[in-house]
Amino acid sequence: MQGETMTQGHKARRHTPSAVAFVGVVAVLALGGCNSPDGGSKDSPSAAAPHPASTMTGPTAPSSQPSRTRTQPAAVDRSAASIAKAMNGELSSVTKTIDLTEDTDGNNLLGRPHQYTSATVLVDKNLSCDQSDPGVDCGATIEVFAAEPDAKARVAYIDSIISGSSLFTEYDTRDGKALLRVSGDIKPSLANEYKAAFVRVMSGQGA
Repeated sequence: MQGETMTQGHKARRHTPSAVAFVGVVAVLALGGCNSPDGGSKDSPSAAAPHPASTMTGPTAPSSQPSRTRTQPAAVDRSAASIAKAMNGELSSVTKTIDLTEDTDGNNLLGRPHQYTSATVLVDKNLSCDQSDPGVDCGATIEVFAAEPDAKARVAYIDSIISGSSLFTEYDTRDGKALLRVSGDIKPSLANEYKAAFVRVMSGQGA
């Protein structure tokens, strides 16, 4: 029995190292779980530092509102014919208007450099004239130039003629590139009506 007991004792001592090794592994695993300062595993998702969310800005979407288009005002007709026509509607003494051409312009200036580009005669019932050769002597004439300096030069030229002769006179009114010439045979009161109608038409208030 003693020998048997010793045999069993040897068997027991033979198993002792395995048991110690097992306990050592458990201890190592337990210590490994304590490596993190907060007691959690360093591989635990809850222990990982959160990553700041990145914001990506895409291209700005085009505005859905329709673009506004500025409407240009319609060009105003400032030809001699249009001015004379409007004045004719305001002056009861005017019987007709005659648009001059290169062939009917008695001054032979229509269309020439720095001269008027259009001209129209207003025939007044208070005067008599040769309507086959119409001019300011029929009542009044509208002359329109391409540039305002040309109109100013025309006024200065006519004024120089009037100043040097007592036999020739007329009432002249300029507005921008347009010139109204009224015959000196028209009474001053009627000449003022021509001027007032011309000013109203050029300001856009005429007929």
